[in-house]
Amino acid sequence: MLSYPLVQPIALFLLQAAVVFVGVIGLLIALRRRLGAPPVLWGLGALAFILSQAGRSVFLVGLTLLSNALRLDFGAEGNFWSNVVILSFSAGLFEEPARYVVLRLMARERRDWADAVMFGAGHGGIEAILLVGIGSGIVNSMLLLSAPILLSVMPADQARETQQLLDTLRGVGADVILASLIERALAIAIHIGLSVMVMRTLATRRSAWLIVAIVAHGVYNLVGIAAQRWWGVWGAEAVIALCAMTALAAAAWLRARWSLPQSASAENTAL
Repeated sequence: MLSYPLVQPIALFLLQAAVVFVGVIGLLIALRRRLGAPPVLWGLGALAFILSQAGRSVFLVGLTLLSNALRLDFGAEGNFWSNVVILSFSAGLFEEPARYVVLRLMARERRDWADAVMFGAGHGGIEAILLVGIGSGIVNSMLLLSAPILLSVMPADQARETQQLLDTLRGVGADVILASLIERALAIAIHIGLSVMVMRTLATRRSAWLIVAIVAHGVYNLVGIAAQRWWGVWGAEAVIALCAMTALAAAAWLRARWSLPQSASAENTAL
């Protein structure tokens, strides 16, 4: 029988996974009923995320190999911030063009604001499922359950490292799980806002909003990581919440102009 110290983190990780799956599917159903956008756009948003990460992974591996070959070293602090900048802005450089390409090639007849919202919910939703629902919730709970078997078959050095990881997982509390769920909800909101920007680029055939989305994505990531380093998890959550509010505000601003004739839209002169 599992001891309470082990049952508690397993239950939390499984609860984390359940909340993510239910929340993502619930949002999909709610958007379908309220906006009328077809669920296929949710799937296309998910596809855009997966394709972007495939390309980004190749880019980051190549950059790492190049850095190692050149023996680049900026010191502990310099290495940290250079990695943060690269990780932050590579997300925007790959994810936003991926949205653009998928929407342009696979959703030629869908250019409404509601379509963009559903697409963004799919992009952010699959990210939440893969990273938090499966990657954290299910994988960590399975790791804790299988710990005795894993440790018994590992070499001593690997067993020590794994034991340290298991000790960290056993120490996870409800506050950490709650923070991860809030962060994912805010990330989905940001993805919706960014998707509206990219869809606006396609609807108006102007590249300005795509550029804004790329830059904003990188900035959101950068300030979120910086806030966590300086102010901790909850400080980062507050900063990410502000980022989500700006992304949603931009989406709302664009919605009010979506039905305006091109000649009457102020954004055409401003952007």
